Amino acid sequence: IIFSYNEHEQLYPASITKVLTALVVVENVKLDDLVVVGDEVKLIADDGSKAGLKVGDTYTVEDLLMGLMLVSGNDAANTLAVHTARVQSGDMDMEPKAAIEHFVGLMNDKAKELGAENSHFVNPHGYHHRDHYTTAYDMALITKAATNHPEIERIGSTDRYEVNGHMWINTNYMVVEGSTG
Repeated sequence: IIFSYNEHEQLYPASITKVLTALVVVENVKLDDLVVVGDEVKLIADDGSKAGLKVGDTYTVEDLLMGLMLVSGNDAANTLAVHTARVQSGDMDMEPKAAIEHFVGLMNDKAKELGAENSHFVNPHGYHHRDHYTTAYDMALITKAATNHPEIERIGSTDRYEVNGHMWINTNYMVVEGSTG
């Protein structure tokens, strides 16, 4: 660190939460796992960002990571969280709410393991909640760990991805010229 200012101030991370979600996912499941979208997509706020997933659709984990990282899909975050929690726990019938809670536990464990001592996460997508917070310093630790995974680097730098009738275009203007991200 060359310079920092209020690096330990707790703030609401919003969708940058998805970096930790992607990290937990790639460390616990395979990119080619097939995932059927379930009722977890109904557990997101109407005004949250979405990738357009529908109950019953089938995607690979990699597809869902594209929806998570390119268009910041809260529906993709929930679907990845449920799948990862079920695989990691061995309980493939775990209810969506319980699975998301389990996944959030994995997120908080991973953050602590990385030294992120001033963070607490309550969902996999970053939709505002008063108990969902982090710091610039902690997010730097999390992002550094995430970028050590080539698959996260590749997905995050993808400019567009087409799957199941969706064309997801990266909303990060640093990746796609003219983007509104």
